Amino acid sequence: MLQAAAAVVLFVSGWGTAQIGRGVPVDERYMLLLWEGPEFRADQSLAEEYGTWGRTVGESGIPISGDELGPSRRMLAPTNFVGPSAATATGPPSGYRIAGYFMVGAGEEEALALAENHPHRRYGGWIQVVPGVVR
Repeated sequence: MLQAAAAVVLFVSGWGTAQIGRGVPVDERYMLLLWEGPEFRADQSLAEEYGTWGRTVGESGIPISGDELGPSRRMLAPTNFVGPSAATATGPPSGYRIAGYFMVGAGEEEALALAENHPHRRYGGWIQVVPGVVR
């Protein structure tokens, strides 16, 4: 099930690849890395929810694509996580893996807001918000 979820995430993340690129300032490109661990529980609605989320973001005018990762990290825990706040969390526990990503053409606060509302967190997944680097 996790492999299928990752495939869906990667497919949806590539949906808007041509939408972002030149003209988007470097400080307005953030990658939302989707992490999965033992508590991640996907069901049949996962693909539909991720697809709806991606289409909604694209239709709102926010481009989606992939890019190189920058060195800084901000982490948002699953909504049911008991532990450090999103501001102090440095990453998920060992045994987790990156399952997919979304690159959004947005500033840091907007990228964090998008991550807050992504369905991946409701399934127990973590989302890491990372600035993109353009060279």
